[in-house]
Amino acid sequence: MRKHILIADTSKVSRYVLENYLSEKFNVASVSSISEALDISNEIKPDLVIMSYELKDGNAFQFCESLKEKNLNIPLVIITSNKEEISKYDAYEYGIIEFLDRDKIDESIVDIVDEIINLYSNINLSDSYIVAVDDSITQLKFIENVLQQTNAKYKLFSDPKKFLMEIEKQIPDICIIDIFMDEIDGIELTKAIRKNKKLVNTRIVIQTGSRESSLIRTLIVFGADDYLLKPYSPEELLLKIINNVKIKKINDELDEINKELFLKATTDPLTKLYNRRFILEQLNILIANFNRYLTPFAVIILDLDHFKHINDTYGHDVGDDVLVHFSSILRATLRKTDIIGRFGGEEFLCLIPNISNESIATVVSKILSNVRSYKIKSNNETITFTVSIGCCIFNKNYKTSNEIIKCADEMLYMAKNNGRNRAYLKIDDDIIEIT
Repeated sequence: MRKHILIADTSKVSRYVLENYLSEKFNVASVSSISEALDISNEIKPDLVIMSYELKDGNAFQFCESLKEKNLNIPLVIITSNKEEISKYDAYEYGIIEFLDRDKIDESIVDIVDEIINLYSNINLSDSYIVAVDDSITQLKFIENVLQQTNAKYKLFSDPKKFLMEIEKQIPDICIIDIFMDEIDGIELTKAIRKNKKLVNTRIVIQTGSRESSLIRTLIVFGADDYLLKPYSPEELLLKIINNVKIKKINDELDEINKELFLKATTDPLTKLYNRRFILEQLNILIANFNRYLTPFAVIILDLDHFKHINDTYGHDVGDDVLVHFSSILRATLRKTDIIGRFGGEEFLCLIPNISNESIATVVSKILSNVRSYKIKSNNETITFTVSIGCCIFNKNYKTSNEIIKCADEMLYMAKNNGRNRAYLKIDDDIIEIT
């Protein structure tokens, strides 16, 4: 589809030259006044406006203000001559994105216009959130004019302290931060952001007027991802925003992929508990902590009683349901800091860190009680089940994970041999039966 270009210029010659070059590739409308330009902008919303500074009934800045009043975000380019003294910075504040030299317009204008339109028309940042922090209201206004072209959600802060207070309310994709501010400078702000684990993927773009390589290195060392050398054009800012949003989204996607891979590698697909490999790794970590800090922990092995009978009587689907429900009982009974895993088949392994000898008996007794009172409905039948438990408290007599698991296994064997639906707990040399 051909893009629409609006040319607004009091010079007939200039309009003719621009139309001549652009009309082969674009739909071109040509006017000489603000009122005409506004009428066309309302009617077709052009993809780009190329205009002279002076128009019949006003100037380019007034046209920019009129567009804003009508909530029309249209890229604007000014054509100027050497005789005209127009502040680029003032123009950027009003939302002008580029300058073209009237005396140098030739066939290359087609490629220039094409690049500008492609840049602005392909922006899709509606799902992005961008924050700018600068104690200069003028600079914030300039940034806002660019952000309005992107459809991104954004928030502007002139007070760095207020920014730090509010940043966790909505995690930004990008923070554009000025390096020199009275309250908190950009480096200190960057450090504060990087200390927050929730903001690990948030991109930090620092504005600086210094080209000193040592300063740039310092910014990167403390966590900045990119920088803008002031003064910069709206196009430069826009490109930085687009590129950094892309990187942020890619990093977010990689995080999600890594989380999924971690879950697949560490969890049992049926019960969603940790798998055998992961829980043994955690056991070795607990042993290392005990050897270094004497941090107490218990190892519990649990085995569902007569599970084969459940499978044979009700079918494997019901057997799977029993395993899933039993997993839920363990989650509900144990603490969030406890580590619960499926060890294999109907056997489960729980690691209970920071537990006293007195408390572990209460924990085991509670598991037995909660399992006994649990009922599963299946095909109009009520199914109940019980569990046998073996538990050992780790001490200096154990050297490896195999030794402590062997102890818990022996306690489990005692529970099975003495009627099931009970637990045996070993603390040092004492063995306690819990029924």
